[in-house]
Amino acid sequence: AFLSLNREELDYERVVNRAREIGAERSLFLALRLISICFGDAIPGMLENRIPRNTRMNYLVRHCLRMLSRDAAYGATLQGRFSKHLYMMVLIKGAAGRIDMLIGTIMRVLAVWTQRKSPVP
Repeated sequence: AFLSLNREELDYERVVNRAREIGAERSLFLALRLISICFGDAIPGMLENRIPRNTRMNYLVRHCLRMLSRDAAYGATLQGRFSKHLYMMVLIKGAAGRIDMLIGTIMRVLAVWTQRKSPVP
């Protein structure tokens, strides 16, 4: 409904350009596909033609739809954490972003591990 109600007011070219500037173009296109699937809202023609129809986008859409039907506790399980990590690696564009994500993950694991290994005062 949001896209339909604001169809005339939104500058779609500006939205896409801004998403590209901040590295969120893939996220924008994913959100548009999910809005279309979940709410039946038609994607404006100029955006519809720009949304990739590839394996990566299809995986992201399927993953999001599966997560909507999962129990909230699933994200805390090992399988759920791995699934979220894989999703983020597919979503992030470029090697630098993926490396940053891996380093962040490793740092969090090391922080927890060192806390467990340090003696309690």
